[in-house]
This record gives sequence, structure tokens and C-alpha cells, in this order.
Amino acid sequence: MFVAIAALLADDRDARETLSRAAARTVRRGVDVGAWVAVHLVLADRLLQVIRKPEEFTKPNRAPLPGDLVILGSALDPRVRVALDVLPSESTNKIKVRDPEAEAHARQFVATHVNYVAWWEREQPKRVRTGNLAP
Repeated sequence: MFVAIAALLADDRDARETLSRAAARTVRRGVDVGAWVAVHLVLADRLLQVIRKPEEFTKPNRAPLPGDLVILGSALDPRVRVALDVLPSESTNKIKVRDPEAEAHARQFVATHVNYVAWWEREQPKRVRTGNLAP
């Protein structure tokens, strides 16, 4: 559900404030609401960065993980999806993503044929330098 609204949330100041106020009103004992909201806003921002400029992100030097953002070819919509699962397959892995148009509502891609990046990354994401883009 969060993925469906995250990109919109990242770009809308009013929506961010509404999320913060709603979370503050529904506090659970032992939960740091401010930290929870901050983490989710970072995730929303990261998703929007990848959606806006998918060509700037390079594949990490690791196998794909569930929760990674999978960057598909430009002919597919949505182009950026969340890895639901990673399945071993002979010499590589297959990444399973949600696809509401598929019969099983999921689709698999060979990991070596798609790009993927960590959704949650505490450090600056690796980007491809093209032209005079800032790091």
C-alpha cells in the first residue's frame, strides 16, 4: 500500500504534514512516531528519485534482495517496482514483482537482465555520472 502513495507523498508538502499529524494521533506505546514518519518519508523520497531518473542508478555489487527497487525496461509500466521475493534459478536469481495484469498477480525477471537498487540505503546511493549531473 505504501508504494502506491509514496511517490505522491514525496512531492506533496501537505500530504507529508497530513501523514505526520495522523501518525501523531495514532501513537502506539513504545513507538517513536517522529522516527517512524522520518523513515517513511526517506523511503518515499528514495522511490521518487529512482522513478524520476532510473538511468542514474547502478546495480549494487550484491545479489538482489526482497525489498529492493527493481528498475525495468522503459516499455513496462510501472517501470520501478518492489522486489517481493528473490528465487534461485540455476546460475542466477529471479526477482518476483507484483503485476496486477498477470494471472498470478506477480511476474518474475532474471536478475541479470534488470537493474535493482536498495530501497533503504543509509549512505548516498551510487549513481551513474552523465553530463554535469551533481552527485
